[in-house]
Amino acid sequence: MDMNLKQRAYQHIRSRLLEGSLEPGMRVSLTAMAKEIGTSHIPVREAVSQLRSERLVDHAPGRGFFVREPSRKELAGLFQLREVLEGLAASEAVKRMSHAEIERLAQLFDEMVGVLRDIRDEGIIEWKGPLVLRQSMLDLAFHTILVRAADNEVLTRAVMEHQVLSQVFGRPIGEQDTDMVKRLAMICRGHYRVLKALRRRDPEAAGQAMKKHVREVSQYLLNAYDLWAQSQAKPERIPTTALDMVIQMEKEYFQPPIGGQLEGTHYSSSRKRSKRSVNKRPQSPDSDRNKT
Repeated sequence: MDMNLKQRAYQHIRSRLLEGSLEPGMRVSLTAMAKEIGTSHIPVREAVSQLRSERLVDHAPGRGFFVREPSRKELAGLFQLREVLEGLAASEAVKRMSHAEIERLAQLFDEMVGVLRDIRDEGIIEWKGPLVLRQSMLDLAFHTILVRAADNEVLTRAVMEHQVLSQVFGRPIGEQDTDMVKRLAMICRGHYRVLKALRRRDPEAAGQAMKKHVREVSQYLLNAYDLWAQSQAKPERIPTTALDMVIQMEKEYFQPPIGGQLEGTHYSSSRKRSKRSVNKRPQSPDSDRNKT
């Protein structure tokens, strides 16, 4: 198979993931992708298999390929790991970066601010489209240059794997986000603090600035995830009969719950015990001696 075709298919699907047009849970149709790219199914299947190995895509037997849907726990773990790894990378990179590399980061930062203004001016509130893709690629480039400057191949591989996962899954779940500009401004501020520390050649400040940046993004995303989860939750059933109301009270005030049976429960047995303990007269310490 022509590896150029596979790479083309891989880059095309990956770009769709990064720009948000392929969202978590969506089906990745091999036929549709092959038509978009203008190739056969074979390179597309190979590209999707590679994305699956990178934990971006899942396969359901009999149903096909789908964009992964990470749990809240996975997202939290992803950003915790990023905080540690990228904090280390920033503190190491500042010792080795050339003036030209730092100025390249400054250029990327300026471009990100420009794209942010365009997103604001166009009133975009959906995490998809060319401007969102551009912002994602600039953000990825900023972190890539920084981590590679640390000159640690193992660290670079680990960070870049988690960076791509964050780019794909690190956006609020849902069709619209009215706080998009606010979130992107927060990201730009985080990059600005890192850039300032790099220019001062301060390893500790650079590491702390990067940790704070990743932590802020993580908190925003997890809060958005929680709001989404609440909106998807089914309301509790309201008790409609007398028996339902008794069962509800039993669940709230007594353990274990009665499970729909009133006889032989903790409630009834506790009442019997309580009644016996009230009617029984306490014995004096000398009662046994008096009998003898």
